[in-house]
Amino acid sequence: MRDVQSIPLSDEELLVLAVDNSAGVGLKEYDVVKADYEVVYKFALRVALMECMAFGAAPISVVVHNFIDPSVWETIEKITAEICIQSGIEGMTLTGSTESNFPMLQSAIGVMVVGKMHKKEVRNHVTPANASFAVIGSPLVGEEVLSRGIEILPLNLFQRLLATPGIHEILPVGSKGIAKEFRHFSNGSIECALDIEKSGGPATCAIISYDSHYEDSIKEATKQHFHPIIVKGESQT
Repeated sequence: MRDVQSIPLSDEELLVLAVDNSAGVGLKEYDVVKADYEVVYKFALRVALMECMAFGAAPISVVVHNFIDPSVWETIEKITAEICIQSGIEGMTLTGSTESNFPMLQSAIGVMVVGKMHKKEVRNHVTPANASFAVIGSPLVGEEVLSRGIEILPLNLFQRLLATPGIHEILPVGSKGIAKEFRHFSNGSIECALDIEKSGGPATCAIISYDSHYEDSIKEATKQHFHPIIVKGESQT
C-alpha cells in the first residue's frame, strides 16, 4: 500500500501528499540514536520525496513540523536546497512551523511533501501479471543507516530508476519491511537474499516491478544494489 494520498484537483490533475516523521533521533540527551540534524532531516525529507515521486508526482512544496529547536531551521533550508539539486527538482517551496514555546526532551520532526501530476501518469497498480521483481538497496534502521550507508539506495539512483525503461513501479520500503510492502503487488510468498521482515527504516531500499527483458540493463544500472525477489504461489493483486 502506498504511503501517499491523492486528491483530485480537476478532471485531469491530482494533488499528491506524502508524509514522513522522525523521533528519538538527534542530539538531545534522551535521543535513542545520536545523529546530526542534517542527517535526521535529510532522511525524513528523502522518504517523503521518494513516496511522492514514486507515485508519479512532481514535488512542488515541502511542509516541515520542527519539534527540535528554532536554530535547526537554517539546516532545514540548506538540506532542502541540496536535495532539490541532487534530485533535479526545480521551484519546490518550503514552509513549516517550529515549536519554540517549550523545550523537548527528544528530537522530533515531521515532513510533508506536496506534489502535482496528471492522472494518466499515476504509477500505482500498473504492474502486469508477468512482471519480475527486485529490491534495490538494503533494509537498514537506526545506527545501521549511519554505519552501512554504502548499502542504501542512493537518491540520485532512485531518480534515474524513475526514468529507466522496463520498470513498471517503484515502491519505497519503510518500517513495514519488504514482505509486507510486497503485498501491494501480490499475495504470494516471496524469497530474497535480504531480510524481508526487517524494517526498511528511512526508505533505504525500494521494491521495483519490471519487464524481465530489461533485467540486464537494470542490473547494470543498479549494480550491487540489485537483489532479486522470487515469488511463490503468486496471486497478483
